[in-house]
Amino acid sequence: MISIEKSHLELVSALRKLRTRAGDPSFRKLAGEIGTTSHTTLAELFGGRRIPSWATVADVTQVLGGDPRKVRPLWEAATRTDAQQTEREREEADFVHRYCRFILSHHGLVQISDPRRRETRPLERLYVPPRFHALVAGHPRRISFDQFESRIDRTVVLGAPGSGKSTLGRFLALQYAKAANRVPFFVRLRETSVPLLALRTIERLVEVSLQTPPPEGLVRRLMVDSPTLVIFDGLDELSTITERIDTASAIESFAAEYPNAQVIVTSRAGTYEVASLDPQIFQTYTIAEFDDEQVGQFAERWFEGSEMAAAFQNESRALGDMMLNPLMLTYTCIHYDGMGYIPRNRADLFTSFWEVMTHKWDAARGIDRSGVRSEDSIVVLGELALTMLRNSDSEISAAAFQRLASDTLIKKYDRNAAEKISRELIENLTNQGILIGDEASYGFMHRAFMEYAAAKHIVSRWDTPEEAGRALPPPTDQWRPTIALAAQMADNYWTHGADRLISSLVQATESLDKHQQADVLDFLSSIMETPVLTQPADSVIVNVDAWPVDPAVPPTIVEELRTMRSLLTSGLHRPALAIGWHILENGLQELLADRLLKAFPRSFVPEIEHRFTAFDILLMAEAFGILTEDQISDIKLARSPKPGEPARMARTLHDAVSDLYRNFPDRQERSSS
Repeated sequence: MISIEKSHLELVSALRKLRTRAGDPSFRKLAGEIGTTSHTTLAELFGGRRIPSWATVADVTQVLGGDPRKVRPLWEAATRTDAQQTEREREEADFVHRYCRFILSHHGLVQISDPRRRETRPLERLYVPPRFHALVAGHPRRISFDQFESRIDRTVVLGAPGSGKSTLGRFLALQYAKAANRVPFFVRLRETSVPLLALRTIERLVEVSLQTPPPEGLVRRLMVDSPTLVIFDGLDELSTITERIDTASAIESFAAEYPNAQVIVTSRAGTYEVASLDPQIFQTYTIAEFDDEQVGQFAERWFEGSEMAAAFQNESRALGDMMLNPLMLTYTCIHYDGMGYIPRNRADLFTSFWEVMTHKWDAARGIDRSGVRSEDSIVVLGELALTMLRNSDSEISAAAFQRLASDTLIKKYDRNAAEKISRELIENLTNQGILIGDEASYGFMHRAFMEYAAAKHIVSRWDTPEEAGRALPPPTDQWRPTIALAAQMADNYWTHGADRLISSLVQATESLDKHQQADVLDFLSSIMETPVLTQPADSVIVNVDAWPVDPAVPPTIVEELRTMRSLLTSGLHRPALAIGWHILENGLQELLADRLLKAFPRSFVPEIEHRFTAFDILLMAEAFGILTEDQISDIKLARSPKPGEPARMARTLHDAVSDLYRNFPDRQERSSS
């Protein structure tokens, strides 16, 4: 068996050299030039997973500029069966076959982490191959999975939390285990000892897998003579930077000792630079976020082509970029599979995620975390989230986090107990995947979890929603998701909690300038559209209706202005019944044009009224310089209202009309006097 594998490797090596010399054309391009074979077959040929017919190999050789006469002996040697195989070789072949069957069974199924039920599904049926970012010939490029797979040699795969680094490794191991004469080894680095003795670790991995040691020297001979793939998964999961540096060095030594073995190392992108492998030897690829097409493919596979797949895709669009992360997408599919809908109340969705990731999933997997109470975890995470939001940070130093956790728990425990529990708590939260971190720093697996933890802490930390509203900063962009989640949870903690929290935040807008105030009021009104907020926040409407109108505006115009403004703010109370935007636009044009007509000489007025619309009159006033630049800007804003921003448009409408009557020079009235 070993001699056949060595011959196979020599064939693949010769073809790879020809491809490199030809400029590394893609498999799709090669397939197009050949015309009689697919790019998939070529990927399997160059990946060593398949030996096609001689006609195909000859065509490939010619297209790449090689001599088929020189390649033919290599193909014959690779496809020749050895009738004189020794007993030892037969034993080794049988052992390798059993090991590959173990890989197929062990990595071939995915445990669905749903606390409501235990379920497994075939990985290959669910898996959507990712795309990658890489430097190709010194230029950044986005490459396909097939292109990535054909380039595997000394390879580092980086990715964000939840991007699917480990799943990629498992999928590649499956592909190798299914192919003839290919042997994969999947090494979880967090389960190994440091310093890493790679070959001994792999031999031990094989022995544990089959409950019997491999034949003496087999793993080494496979590394030397056979096409093997070794996946070192989770360099970032080692607990200290020193361990990661030492392990990276050990992997480099292993790759140098066994040049025929393909090596992949996976790591979280944010921590890789402090313990990276030699970039002159290892090519780095970064897993790209899913795009909408890949999200659709995953949904089709998860829901097995049922009507739920289309319904899920339609409803999940509201979740935005969160669905581009494979782990978050999986959690959402689990929720949808069990509940049949995605709640508009985002807090309910994250509560479901939380259950999957914490104690219910632990119970389903038989994990006992009784030493750390769930409420302690929630309080510490809440303090951490609020601290990071206030500081606009995406991570916190490990030392600062340890202090924060201990200082939070010391209110409940003595100092020694608080420090001990905080260490256990941090370890558990990291193992559960809610936090990511090491001895240097920690952060949330996804920003959405930080926002949820902060919101949950807001509604549980303060005794009244009024206190919470006064303690929170103005709802700038970075705080808005958190405040929206807190409002959605508020009724579960306080009587009429959501309405009171919003009212408190409305009062806080009095310190803002008028445009910031309108922007915040629009945001607060958008929160009220969620089904959980059954009590309308009348304070928003009262605040808008109380805006004073400039005394220069005539009473009849004041009434028109207030009517239009009320129609706008009715959209805050019942969005479905809000007045049509085109009616407001026409009303505003007529209101302003009536005033602007007085700016033109009397002789022009009949001609203007007869030939031009109200909007034309506004444009003419701009062209004649009758309006100031600020007035023009306000009028243009008022003419372009955006659904979902009624307070902003009411503010702009209010300012445009008031400003015209306060500052506008009435030429006709002056000339008549």
